[in-house]
Amino acid sequence: MGLLLWNCLTPQGISSTQGLFPDADDTGVVLAVLLEMGMPVSLESLWSFETATHFCCFPGERTPSVTVNAHVL
Repeated sequence: MGLLLWNCLTPQGISSTQGLFPDADDTGVVLAVLLEMGMPVSLESLWSFETATHFCCFPGERTPSVTVNAHVL
């Protein structure tokens, strides 16, 4: 399972399905799982979702999500 998730991870993060843009919600959870499994991952992809006040789920999002921020943190 860990190797499958690790292979799906891109420098921009991970998306819920092929063809969709990566989002912070899925990226944050997958990174947390991989870190718990002891896999070597970088957290750099999360910074692209950072705004001045919160982490957005995807670029251009208009309403902040509490769960996205919880998953990122």
